[in-house]
Amino acid sequence: MKRILTLLLLFASAHVAISQISGDWHSSCYHNPFTDYSMKLEGNVKSWTMTSSNDKNRTMTFDKNGKIISDNFKGTTQTFIPPDFMVYKLKIDLEKPSPLKKKEDSLSTFNNRMQLLERHAPNYHEQNSFDDSGKILIHQQSFSTTETRAWNSIHHAEPTYTYTVKTGTLALFKYNKLGSLTEISYFNSNPDHNLRMVYIYDENNNMIQTNRYDSYNIATQNKPDNYLDTMMQSEVDTTFAVEKYYPKYWNVGQPAVNKWKYNTKNQKIEYNAYGYKPNGGTAIISFISKWEYDEKGRLQKEIHYDVWKNRISKTIEFDHTGNVIKETQLGYDGRNDKVSDISIVYY
Repeated sequence: MKRILTLLLLFASAHVAISQISGDWHSSCYHNPFTDYSMKLEGNVKSWTMTSSNDKNRTMTFDKNGKIISDNFKGTTQTFIPPDFMVYKLKIDLEKPSPLKKKEDSLSTFNNRMQLLERHAPNYHEQNSFDDSGKILIHQQSFSTTETRAWNSIHHAEPTYTYTVKTGTLALFKYNKLGSLTEISYFNSNPDHNLRMVYIYDENNNMIQTNRYDSYNIATQNKPDNYLDTMMQSEVDTTFAVEKYYPKYWNVGQPAVNKWKYNTKNQKIEYNAYGYKPNGGTAIISFISKWEYDEKGRLQKEIHYDVWKNRISKTIEFDHTGNVIKETQLGYDGRNDKVSDISIVYY
């Protein structure tokens, strides 16, 4: 609760979201792990103009409801959505009332919140379970398709044959006593897409660490071909862990770790990212950012550190509303700064 109140005090104004802006325009690390990487503006913004260090300019204007009126940017925006956020977005979508809406739908069953419990359709099956507060616990999905191939694969000539391709996903979500997400386990027919995220909190329920396991940590060579079918056909409960079925599934190497530190006001003051150590050992810090606040507790500056050369690599400055107004990045030669300025006009 303290953390939520702090964020509300920091960014009390309306939240106006704009379209994805690539890292050429903005790269603050202040985002919450449970948000995407789209740049978002705080407050009732009328216009936003950035003169980038690479001589690119962009101006966007908004109405009083935050809707984009104009955007002169003609390039291609970059949309990068981390896999862990995609699974988190799946969680949010599953917890919403089902768009199917109709209880009389013979293919589907719902709970009293109109959350989808089960759906049977041709070549498709989905099953979900929720806790008493409506949080998703288990999501299972499987579907099959029929494909046709020619025996003569060179010329695709007759005769042909058909076969069934079965695919599926299994996602499990765990929470602490305060309702905060503590673990995501996501399994796919393609094990390269499998993911496990562990979220750790302090006594104030501030997230202080995330541990990420993915294709760098998964011992796919020890995985049976039918591992997903075995798991999905089993009676999965909230204590389920793939290690119970295949103890060597996760490698012993350290996960990718992110850590946060907070001040006495529960404001973020430091972020450390650690690289993978697939063969064990202690992971080293690969990135550091720190935050500074003014006497009123408003976010003022973000500082990025080049840990390999022990120097500041970038500073990001914020205005009184919490929006970025300037980025200064150290040039590749270590001498000439690259400065990007942002001008924001509010209603």
